Amino acid sequence: MRKQILSIITLAVLFSFFQGFAASASLETLKELEGAFSSIAEKVGPSVVNISAEKTVSAHPQMPDLEPFRGTPWEDFFRRFFGGIPGPQRPQTSTSLGSGVIVRSDGYILTNEHVIQGATEIRVYLSGKKEALRGKIVGQDPKTDIALIKVDSSAPLVAAVLGDSDRITIGSWALAFGNPFGVGSTMTLGIISAKGRDISSGEEMLRNLIQTDASINPGNSGGPLVNLEGEVIGVSTAILSPTGGSVGIGLAIPINVAREILPQLIEKGKVTRGWLGVAIRDLDEGLSRRFGTPTGVLINDVQPDGPAARAGLQPGDVVVEFDGKAIKDTLELQNQVARTPPGKRAAIKAMREKALITLTVTVGEAPAAPSEAPSPQTPSLLGLRVAPVTEEVVRRYRLKSREGVIVIEASPGSQAARAGITHGDIVIEVNNKKIRGIADWQKATGELSSDTPVVLRIIRGGRSLYLTVQ
Repeated sequence: MRKQILSIITLAVLFSFFQGFAASASLETLKELEGAFSSIAEKVGPSVVNISAEKTVSAHPQMPDLEPFRGTPWEDFFRRFFGGIPGPQRPQTSTSLGSGVIVRSDGYILTNEHVIQGATEIRVYLSGKKEALRGKIVGQDPKTDIALIKVDSSAPLVAAVLGDSDRITIGSWALAFGNPFGVGSTMTLGIISAKGRDISSGEEMLRNLIQTDASINPGNSGGPLVNLEGEVIGVSTAILSPTGGSVGIGLAIPINVAREILPQLIEKGKVTRGWLGVAIRDLDEGLSRRFGTPTGVLINDVQPDGPAARAGLQPGDVVVEFDGKAIKDTLELQNQVARTPPGKRAAIKAMREKALITLTVTVGEAPAAPSEAPSPQTPSLLGLRVAPVTEEVVRRYRLKSREGVIVIEASPGSQAARAGITHGDIVIEVNNKKIRGIADWQKATGELSSDTPVVLRIIRGGRSLYLTVQ
């Protein structure tokens, strides 16, 4: 019994010792991490700037003069519906606040295009400085929301170290620098929450963004997102929030995107991208079976007289390789084409009728982006009600011919509706069979099997695309 008690006491002492050792080790680890964050702040902070961009806008006076209309019928009208009488528009000054990161010691600063868009005057505040430097716009690229400005300084500036955004992983530490709400230079901490996010920004679609829960707020736009080495891995550009403030979903442009276009912004002030003149889509299971390839990008439509058309590319071709690089999805093809200098000849490998073909395209330069259909209607099939294409439909939808059938309705909840088919679409093919009118439609759909996906080719907005109906 005595031996058992001694053993228990010994174990308790050892447990207490190791517990204390573990606590001490954990504290040391936390102190090391704390020191790392402080070092990052010291390293990156001098490269971060605050930006104030003034823009001239036109607006009505808030308190218009009613005197000229007093006592007339117009007085009551303007008071009731507009709260006053609109006066002439007068120019007013609007100021937007943002951030930026110095990328070259001779004064080049990376920021968001939306921060300086339309700016008539740009003031740049260096870290720890109260006096502003005048900023000049060097180049803008709305497609990526990247802009480059330059300041003249009597002494070299501290440029940030650019990292490799292709190497980031979900769960990695991330620190956001910027000027949230104009309060001044701020650093926040979080992780990389996700990669490959796409959002709509005005008329552009920002793609492949980095998502982080590091606090990003209005005013952070254009500021750097950095890793534990203090390397810039992204440029903060947007937040998703129902309140307008940070709720843990911040988005940043990968620094590799910005790095790639910087030389063009410096040399030309804009970005020139390659262009094929095609409408494309990713393959789904039904399309993969139909076109005989598990990967690649389907050509929905080819623009007449565009580079792809001159090279012989056709709707229904599936691009599997471009300029020697394998193509898995639409984003990959878009990026590869955009990176190709206009005028360069590039080889395209594509599947056509389940056979591999090779074409050579001369890449072009990317350009700077009805009422009810007639009756009679056919009975619903595949969840669709269709009607013949009349001359009125040809004029209204600017079609090239009367071939096909027009969709009157895609029944709510039907597989056709889920596939994205909608009123006004013109069906011109069913499982590779041409549809010239109602008779062809009835014959082609009458041969369908309920357990086989149906591939439809339709015309929408003057362009063709393929859709799969399960």
